[in-house]
Amino acid sequence: MGTDKNSCISKAWRDIILPHFTTAILEERMQKIPQAVIEFLEARRMLSTYNTVDYFPTTPGTTWSYSGTYKDQAATRKTTVLAASIGGVGVSRFEDSFQVSAEPADKGSSFLRLSKDGLFVYQLSSRIGLDTTVQLTFAPPLKILNAILKDGQIASTPKVVTSFVLEGPSIGRIAGSGTTGATFHVWGKQRRQLPDGRLVAALKITMDTSISLSGRGSFGVMDI
Repeated sequence: MGTDKNSCISKAWRDIILPHFTTAILEERMQKIPQAVIEFLEARRMLSTYNTVDYFPTTPGTTWSYSGTYKDQAATRKTTVLAASIGGVGVSRFEDSFQVSAEPADKGSSFLRLSKDGLFVYQLSSRIGLDTTVQLTFAPPLKILNAILKDGQIASTPKVVTSFVLEGPSIGRIAGSGTTGATFHVWGKQRRQLPDGRLVAALKITMDTSISLSGRGSFGVMDI
């Protein structure tokens, strides 16, 4: 059965890219701090503002894993952060592996940079299944979060030019460009219980993306 071109891009966003910007990845670092200390620290946060650097782990060498269910099937995700550069700019490279049941793992790389101006994504690439790859490059980089976040904040970032390359044996090579924009919503702190029974404070953030791409290849034209 052939590979649907549009679903490849959508699957890359849903399974590899967007999880970086949702609640799970933004859970507060689970250090073994006495509960009294945690409550004292939270009491000082009366203004309900947060530094993105405290919640988004961009330090090379950071590794974390998640397990759970996806569409009622067992699923696992592992992410490792590496040092990298794009165009001479130092960035953090997030290596992802996402597997559902016994299916081949989807793998992806995300190149991001966290600075005083916010969190920016430079490039995204993903391997879907065994033989289909997609790469998106943003110029200028796409801002996806502010450096300082506030409860209830809803903010949209300017759309940026996005180029893409989609390749696979059933679809050939398709290249094109378009635009991508993002809107994030900071919902605030929530208590989350971990599988080992611990309660941690998590910062819930959701993101909507607006992507419009058009490309051409040996099999015709693709529009998203």
